[in-house]
Amino acid sequence: MQRAISLTQQLQYYKEWQTKVVNAVGKAKANTIISGGVHLLSAGSSDFIQYYYINPMLNRAYTPDQFSDILMRSYSTFIQVSNFH
Repeated sequence: MQRAISLTQQLQYYKEWQTKVVNAVGKAKANTIISGGVHLLSAGSSDFIQYYYINPMLNRAYTPDQFSDILMRSYSTFIQVSNFH
C-alpha cells in the first residue's frame, strides 16, 4: 500500500525514459517514436482505497467528492506538466 509510485515520480520516470530514447536514437527519431506511441494513465480507484478510505485523517477532513476533486486536479496537473506528445 505504501509502495505506490507517486504521480510526480511517475512523471520523472517518464521524462528519464524520453531522455534515454533521445540519447539512443536522436531527437528527430525520438519525437517520431514518442508521438507515435500510446500513452496510458490509469489513476483513481486505488487512490481512494489506499489513501482515502484507509486513512482516517483524510476521510474526516474531506468528503468523497472533495477528495475526488483533489485527485482530479492532481491528475490534470500531471497530464499538463507531462508534455505528452
